[in-house]
Amino acid sequence: MPGLDEKSPLPAPAAAPEAAAALAVEDELWRNVAADPGVEAAQKTYLGHVLRHNLMRQAMGRYATIVDAKDRYTIEQRRLARQYHQYLVKTMFFNPRAPAVPTTARAYKMVGNFLITVLMLGGIAAMIGDDSGIPFALAAFLKLMVPFGAIYLSYVIWSRLRQVKERDANRPN
Repeated sequence: MPGLDEKSPLPAPAAAPEAAAALAVEDELWRNVAADPGVEAAQKTYLGHVLRHNLMRQAMGRYATIVDAKDRYTIEQRRLARQYHQYLVKTMFFNPRAPAVPTTARAYKMVGNFLITVLMLGGIAAMIGDDSGIPFALAAFLKLMVPFGAIYLSYVIWSRLRQVKERDANRPN
């Protein structure tokens, strides 16, 4: 099918004998779907088989033929086929590879990084100003935040770059 590259994030299809059997079953199930695309039970059976046997490329091509065949199928049948086609596209191309970091953990890290950056800027301001009108202990703390904050933020950036490099190294070519 045009537009699909060979660098799919999905695992390779099954070995030859199992793949041939899966394709035969897929073809039979597709005939049931193509006979009447308005029957959702046949659609769900077909999609279940396609997802289990990693035949999404074939299924996307088949659903695209129904969507494009305006003279053969009704609007409702083509709408249903388009929904399943979009489901396959989302599953194949937008499915995340790794579990997402929970939003709360990510938010806490972002807030912490922001606060450290603000304290570093306050330390730079305390270093520049001779008498900024703040207590000595607070000024000393802010001044200490400059080197420690720089070390911490450098570590955060370095660890994030390392994660990206590891993810790219583990990605199939």
